[in-house]
Amino acid sequence: MQSLMGVHIKNESEEIVDSNTTVYPFMLIFPNKRRIYYLQTKQEKEKWVLAIKKAIGYANVNDYYELHENLG
Repeated sequence: MQSLMGVHIKNESEEIVDSNTTVYPFMLIFPNKRRIYYLQTKQEKEKWVLAIKKAIGYANVNDYYELHENLG
């Protein structure tokens, strides 16, 4: 078990391991270390990232608003 207190999550780009295998990583940034987790499908990665964001109370302005051109 790992506490998620003070953790940040970062999406990583998919990686091609060999001609038949692509993995879908994301990184958890803890106060004193970083861990990269690899998943076999993009859908599985999205599911985990969403669940972790919910657990840590992650919020991003883009989750609530659509940003357009500057006003001034």
